[in-house]
Amino acid sequence: EKTVPHTVLALVPHPDDAELHAGGTLAKMIAEGGRLTIVVATDGRCGSHVHDSDALARLRAEEMHRAAAILGADVPVLLGSPDMGLDALPPGVLREKFTRAIRKIRPDVVVTEDADGPFETHPDHRASARAALEALSFHSRMGKKSDLALGMTRLKSDVPGALQARTLDATLK
Repeated sequence: EKTVPHTVLALVPHPDDAELHAGGTLAKMIAEGGRLTIVVATDGRCGSHVHDSDALARLRAEEMHRAAAILGADVPVLLGSPDMGLDALPPGVLREKFTRAIRKIRPDVVVTEDADGPFETHPDHRASARAALEALSFHSRMGKKSDLALGMTRLKSDVPGALQARTLDATLK
């Protein structure tokens, strides 16, 4: 018998990471009856040679809302931390925000980046993944349960954007 997660939480660093790295998996979970909330750590203001940073942050927030709607997800939660600055936040700040999201949403499944992926070089991805795993660990020590945390790892491949979903912890009880 197939088990379908009812509540899915994606904890990601940038406005496009959930869809880009796990969009197919998330869409499948929603199609099978799951409910998805995407929590985005940064404001997405870096990475354009066309838009100034404030305009880019607004554009990426709009895109995130449209992408969530297309996926069938809940309205995304945008935490607004500085893009390219998650690793410079004071210790515990992002973990606390992710912990609050986990407690509020009470997910069956959490999807996040893979901090230890062999080809993951982005400091925001690593910092976000570490904060997510710490938040899950705190949550589980309080007697709560989330059954699965998935990490997304970039693969060395000639296929742009090739990813490997890796089970990080299947025993968070």
